[in-house]
Formats: sequence, C-alpha cells, structure tokens
Amino acid sequence: MHSTPFIRIIRLVIPFLLVAIIPTLIWAIPPENDPGDPVEEANMRVHVKIISVEGNKKTKPKVILRELTFGKGDSIVIKNLDEHVARSQQNIYNLGLFNEVSIKHDMLDGNLFVFISVKERWYIFPAPQIRVEERNSYDLIDAVLAGDFHRLSYGIKIGWRNITGNNEDLYFFGQSGFTQRLALDYIRPGTFSNYTDLMIGIRYNRNDEIIYGTEEGQVLWGEVEDEVLQETQSYTLGVRHRFSLYKSLRGYIQYKDRRFSDSIYAFSERFLTNQRGREHYPSLVLQWVTDKRDLRTYPLDGHVFKVHFRHTGIPDVSSTSFSKAGFSWSQYVPLSKRLFFAYGTQHTFTFGRDVPFFEKNVIGIGRTEFPGTSTNLRGYQPFVIDGSYVQLTKAELKFALVPRRIVHIKQIPVKRFQDMPFGLYLTAFLDN
Repeated sequence: MHSTPFIRIIRLVIPFLLVAIIPTLIWAIPPENDPGDPVEEANMRVHVKIISVEGNKKTKPKVILRELTFGKGDSIVIKNLDEHVARSQQNIYNLGLFNEVSIKHDMLDGNLFVFISVKERWYIFPAPQIRVEERNSYDLIDAVLAGDFHRLSYGIKIGWRNITGNNEDLYFFGQSGFTQRLALDYIRPGTFSNYTDLMIGIRYNRNDEIIYGTEEGQVLWGEVEDEVLQETQSYTLGVRHRFSLYKSLRGYIQYKDRRFSDSIYAFSERFLTNQRGREHYPSLVLQWVTDKRDLRTYPLDGHVFKVHFRHTGIPDVSSTSFSKAGFSWSQYVPLSKRLFFAYGTQHTFTFGRDVPFFEKNVIGIGRTEFPGTSTNLRGYQPFVIDGSYVQLTKAELKFALVPRRIVHIKQIPVKRFQDMPFGLYLTAFLDN
C-alpha cells in the first residue's frame, strides 16, 4: 500500500523534531547538587561545635557568651556567618569591659569552632569633678566672661565596673560647693535570671539657690543668704529584663522627698502644690528599649527606640499625683567611610493638674525625665520652653578627622592602660 504525500512529509519531519526537542528537555532537567558550587556552599549550614574564650582574667565567660547572636549547638547558614561574627563582636565591645575584642573561627567537616579573644580594661575610675552649674553653655559663657563663679561645684566621681566578674556597676558621686550631692548606684546583671538585672539607687541633694520658674522664656533664680532652700532625698529599686540581645524592659519604684524653706513662697506660690513646704511621692517607671546601635558610647550606625511611662503619687497619701509618658527615637546613618549623619526626636506628655514646677517638662534645662533622655539644648541658647507637652528634634553631621581606633601607648607602665579607644570627629548639629 502506498503512503500519501502527507504521511511521507510527517515521517521526514519527526526525526528533526526529536533532534531539536530532546536536548532541550535534557537541558531543562535540574542538575544534581554539586558540592563544589559556591552558591550551594553558601546555603549550607554549620554546627557550632566549640566556643572558647581567652583573655578574660576577671570577667566570667557567661558574661561574654550571652552577648553572642549564636550559641553552642546552634546551626548557622554559612552565608550569614560573617554577619553573626561582626554583630557579636560589637555586642561584646558594648559591654564596656574590654579595650579589644576579636572573634576568629574555623570550619571542619560541617562543624564550626569559634575563638573569642578579649583584652580587659581597668575597672576602677576615680575622676575629680569641677564645674560651674549654669543652666547651659549660654549662661556658662556669660558667667565666665563676667567672672562670676558663685555656682562653682567640685567633688569626685568613682566608677567601679565588673567587681566580681559579673559585669556589675557601682557608682559613687560626692560633691560640694554650689550644690551638695551624694549619689550611690548599683547594677548587678543576672541577679534573678541570666537576663534579669537588679538596680539600686540612692540620692541626696542640697541647694542654696534654685530655679523657681520661667518668665518670657528666661529662667528665674531664687536664693536667700545663709539659708538652704531645698533638700532632696530619693531611693530607687528596680529590675531590667532583656527579652533579646537588643530589646529590654526596665521597671523600677522610686520614692522622692523634697523639703523646702518657707522662703520659697516669697519667690512663687505656684512652685509647690501645697503650703507645707514639702513634696513627697512614690513613682512607678516603665521603659521599653530597642537598641541596635553599633557602638553605644559613640554610635555611627543603627537605631535606638524608647517608650517610657511614669506614674507619680498615691491619692490621699502623696502630696501630689500626675503621670508622664513619651517616646524617643534616634537613627544613625553612615554616608561614607568618614561622613556620618544622625537624627532623632523626643516627645514627653504630662497628665495631671497638680504638678510642681521642678517636675514640669522644660526644654533648655538639663533634666533627665527618663533614663537615657535629656531636655538639654546644645549650643548657645538663651531661652527655655515649658509645657504639658514638649517635643525636641535633633540632627547632626559628623566628619571623621581621625576615625575611631585602638591606640597602643607602650610608654604607659600599666598594661591595661596601654590600649585605649581614640577618634576625632568634627560635628555640626541642629537642635529644635
């Protein structure tokens, strides 16, 4: 039987179609994983087998190990390993216990071996304190030019870090002169659990001259010769819990007792909330912190966010009752190897009618409403602003004349003082 022309054409075309299609199908089949492929290696994981620490003559290993972004027994993707190492190194350095921190690692048969080396600092820092207690640099310059040093204070500050190797922080401050001050603070990390810290604080202040109010943007000072206008005692007990390496909650109870001379009413009847010459009240303070800055003592990269709340007073027990709430946020952006930009904002709200003047929100006087916040304005600023709501925005540009580094000075006889961080930056800022 003879085939038709159509069938003959199909018989001729099919072999050519097969030759074209089969290689394409074979090419589309995914190849088996090549163990030598760099992309595949980057996605592989390594098992953290050993973490060793050296150079910590006083600091306990657990203090260092809890700052790592990984732990013994964890599995890490190889392509993320350098990021883990860099961030862990920053975390350890941010403890403030070491002049140098280095992390090296080796990989063998799918296992990771980590070697941490540190150089410990000197942990006792006595420092004499001499200052003129003017409101800000504007008033300070005016006082110096006028030769007026009646607000001169002098004393000593002693910081003792890492007392038993657990990263404790003991702080003492004694001052005489214009303002008499005594302060004692103690923080012990890991008191109640590995990530829950104990905080204790005691304060005593005595002033012969105080700021009792504002008028047309200017502060008003009041004093009576040979008379103490104000005495203040405060006691603080609290805890700080770390939920992760960069997130923590601080909570504490504080009691303040402020006593005033009757002469205070000659300056202002609204300075206090009563006519008894005394303000006393407990406070409950809560603060949430998210902190991912590179170097917390002088950050150039990262961000920090804080939310805080404070309730002061108990009805029918305390002399007054009010609440404060607010938040702050700062962002640090490296623009180049030597140029850095930072900006941030801070907001504070006050709720309540009976608020003594010294508890009001005032921009332009260096008050610390919550830990790590300040209402001080940098620069030559003659005015102050007070109100139930205040907002402060800051921006700055930094240029590294000498980028921060560790400087070794072998001429210093004590080895722990031979290595120290050093950097020189030119800064322009705007506070509003």
